[in-house]
Amino acid sequence: MFKSKHIELETVANISELTELFKEFANDLEYRANICPNYISFDTDYKNTWNKEYFLIKYKMKLAGYLLIDVYRYDRTASITVALKKTYRKIGIGLYSTFLACQYIFDFLGLEKIETTVFEYNGTSLKINHKFMKLEGCRRKTIYWKGKYWDKYLFGLLKEEYKELIKSKYFKFLTK
Repeated sequence: MFKSKHIELETVANISELTELFKEFANDLEYRANICPNYISFDTDYKNTWNKEYFLIKYKMKLAGYLLIDVYRYDRTASITVALKKTYRKIGIGLYSTFLACQYIFDFLGLEKIETTVFEYNGTSLKINHKFMKLEGCRRKTIYWKGKYWDKYLFGLLKEEYKELIKSKYFKFLTK
């Protein structure tokens, strides 16, 4: 378990722990738009997803969402997805959860790089990723949603960049 002052990431031992949360997200259009606007499916066979690690995100002991880390062991990289219930969005939980994911991926798993993608219309995730990661690319007009084409941004963070970031005042604030 990784935690900061009010946020903790708890390992998911059984996919059934996520079932109710997935049902709630299935009806949340904002969530669906930010994860994948045109297609949504959830892993139902957790045991066969050896490269996926799910964590429950808890805020002040209440379930706020989940974190998914896709681990690519051969490349020693990972991608992350943070999904929060509506009532827990835009209050810093995504920021803290991303920081805890970085700690887990670099300090515990010993991987070399984290990647994530963000759709242009997800302003909150764009802000969070700009704080932690480097913008590596943009796939222009990749996704069609709400009658408009949107860009998809790729962000990355290398282990050596992470080590420099954790020395900064900003990261010291996150560890309190």
